Amino acid sequence: MTAPGASIGDHMRAAVDNTVSRMVGFIVRVIVLITAGILLLLASIVSLLELLSWPLLPIAVVILPILAGVLL
Repeated sequence: MTAPGASIGDHMRAAVDNTVSRMVGFIVRVIVLITAGILLLLASIVSLLELLSWPLLPIAVVILPILAGVLL
């Protein structure tokens, strides 16, 4: 924003400053959204793996001690 009686140079400088500020804000928002999307995808994959491995835990309790005895 410039004062109503400011020169054309002041108006141009304000326009350039506003444009640069908006571009920086846009880039920051895009980076934040992409990062959030990647983290959401990773969290979904981990949750899916946990969900799929949950029924296998009782089997692992039986098999792992047997395998540990064989490996010793």
